[in-house]
Amino acid sequence: MLLSQKIHLALPIATCMAILTGSLAETCGQAPGERVVVTANVETKIYKENVDKVYTGDIHTVIAVNGAWCALNRVKGWLPSRYVISLKSAMQLYEKRIKDNENDSDAFAFRGMLFYEIDDYAKADADFTQSLRLNPKNAATWSNRGMVRKLMQDYAQALADFDQALTINPEYAGAYYNRGLVQFELGQFEESIDSYDQADEHQPNDPWTLINRGFAKQSLGNRGSAEDDFLAAIELDGNLAESYIGMSNLKLDENDLAAALKYANLAVEKHPRNGMALNSRGWVKFKMGELNDAMQDFDLAIRYAPQQSIIYNNRGVCYAEQEKYQQAIGNYSRAIKLFPRSAVAYSNRGTAYMGTSQFNRAQQDFEKAIEYAPRLTDAVNGYAWFLATCPSDKYRDGDKATELANSACELSDWKDWSHLDTLAAAYAETGDFEKAVNMAERAAKLAPDSVQDSCRDRITLYRSGKPLRSNQGKLSLGSS
Repeated sequence: MLLSQKIHLALPIATCMAILTGSLAETCGQAPGERVVVTANVETKIYKENVDKVYTGDIHTVIAVNGAWCALNRVKGWLPSRYVISLKSAMQLYEKRIKDNENDSDAFAFRGMLFYEIDDYAKADADFTQSLRLNPKNAATWSNRGMVRKLMQDYAQALADFDQALTINPEYAGAYYNRGLVQFELGQFEESIDSYDQADEHQPNDPWTLINRGFAKQSLGNRGSAEDDFLAAIELDGNLAESYIGMSNLKLDENDLAAALKYANLAVEKHPRNGMALNSRGWVKFKMGELNDAMQDFDLAIRYAPQQSIIYNNRGVCYAEQEKYQQAIGNYSRAIKLFPRSAVAYSNRGTAYMGTSQFNRAQQDFEKAIEYAPRLTDAVNGYAWFLATCPSDKYRDGDKATELANSACELSDWKDWSHLDTLAAAYAETGDFEKAVNMAERAAKLAPDSVQDSCRDRITLYRSGKPLRSNQGKLSLGSS
């Protein structure tokens, strides 16, 4: 699922305080594409009408310059260029403030946001922590530290920080939203939806809240409600690629490949250098069997988003489909390095290890996948298949395979042919060939035409009283 969500970093204070004056401000020119820091609370304008507001310490990208005015991303209207400075100048300013006053909690909080901006999470965490020592009642700083700890994958502490922020300010929409992001990554989809509901209640009509709530709903199978959120986000802001990615995912779930490709193409058209949009289109092309085109999209996606775990996973799936297992293992390993709790990547790497007869490593990866996501249906199914069909006697366990395969079938409401097919193999491994044949026949009725020959072969095998052996695993296919 989507991993490139917007986060909410908030300002440590809301008072109007100019942080830079005089000659230094005058030397800080801006150009489109430059990241800048806002130096005061300022109303932005269009034709002299106030349309939006920026705040001291906000970090934005300059998208346009017109004389003494500039426009910033995620902000409507224009503001005087004198109210923004470069990141380097801002860093110098905050360091001077801290040197002059070691009890300046706001300066530590502002500098922490700059360290976050340049991906120095350890220093950002240290600055936010020091700011909280000086001012423990600042809800925004608690939430900001929580987001840093999310990125450092200290999820328990991140959730504790968001809860602390909400204890101080129960109406803080950004903290609810950020908590939802962490809960989503942990697979706590119901809790995540509840957090997004709270964010939406306190700050209605934020398209990012709707987008991420849509992904959480999709993860629970609530496709209709998820579609409502994605379409509402598109109506609020039609330029966000992630809304179209969400719609593409939904159409894939419905096996409507033409519609899925339409929405994925819209995402890429809106943002040609958005790695997740390219990943979405690559995933649709993979589903359509266009492996070369899919691989081109994944390669380009990695160029623009080299830190996104899911893209490496999906490129690994492409390699595995071509039985290029070593390349697949390399991509899955990269995905796991970027996101150590990626149950999908662990499950898929287990399948690739199975394909290279590295059965011990395969089992270790399947168990990791189940540990991190016990309700990830494809991972449960993949491990069950391994336990039922592994060519090595040492690793087969028919009873456990049957238990896991039953769980996978229940999780998919007994409507996924592949899960029924796995349960048939598990029954055969236990010697119950009557149930194996019955389940294999049920699987065949739901299976696509492309696998009907394999289904018939398995039914014949079970009728002859023989179990199935295979070193070709079942992928946990992941997502766009």
